Amino acid sequence: MKNEIVLASLPNTPVHIGYQKANVNYLCKVHLHDEIELLRVVEGRLKCVVGGEEYFATAGEVIFVNSRVPHLVTVDEGKTEQILVQYRIDDYIDNSHGKIGTVLARFSEYTDRQCFIVQNCPELCESIDLMYKEFLNKNTGYEEYVKSYIYATIAYLSRYKIIENNNKMLAKPSIVRIMPALEYIDENYYKEISLDEISAVLSLNPYYFCRLFKTATGSSFCEYLNFVRISKSEKLFKISEKSITEISLDVGFSSVTYFNRIFRKYKGCTPTVYRKAQNAE
Repeated sequence: MKNEIVLASLPNTPVHIGYQKANVNYLCKVHLHDEIELLRVVEGRLKCVVGGEEYFATAGEVIFVNSRVPHLVTVDEGKTEQILVQYRIDDYIDNSHGKIGTVLARFSEYTDRQCFIVQNCPELCESIDLMYKEFLNKNTGYEEYVKSYIYATIAYLSRYKIIENNNKMLAKPSIVRIMPALEYIDENYYKEISLDEISAVLSLNPYYFCRLFKTATGSSFCEYLNFVRISKSEKLFKISEKSITEISLDVGFSSVTYFNRIFRKYKGCTPTVYRKAQNAE
């Protein structure tokens, strides 16, 4: 399964916008990405497969695929035309504990809906159509218009409860219990953090802390810490001209070899390939 790197279509706006015509030979193999995906079907019929379940959408409908959900898309019959929009919701909205909630959601692959066919949605289709039109024509102020239509799609998805913000996940009792530890990690990820040190944040012995952390996140403290560090490195690759070795040290890795291995595990490619992709935007 491919962990896809989604490239932004606009210089200062983190969104990918595309238009595609395809026939029955078209197949987008199983992949996932950090962005949500909206496929607005203009003509024809598309099939999206998530977790072995098939979803079908025809003209005037929109396929919603949540962040970090493995999926494939194919043309179900005849010819199709579709507009594709991909973006990270957290780039546009700020939840309480925003940074922590975003990283935790990506790490845990938490979703309220994995895939959903939005029907009878002229408002959503119009926002996507206008977004694509602005992107295509690039008239003065088009980036601001694109952003406004992104916010309109988020508002629609939220109003009709197709998406939920991270506050729902953060309200889980197990997450609330470990929140001080998550905050400590977010503030000190670039340092060496021992199990004894992080356990002391919750006044727990290491054994019980590990059990609690596993219950809350579905994984180990070490794996979560590495994911936080990788997430921080992603941002640095976009804004910094430092070398890969320097960035690996800045985010808390003592070995660039280990950094490369962990980065590939979570992003599906090496830091070098990722950086080149970002520079190609």
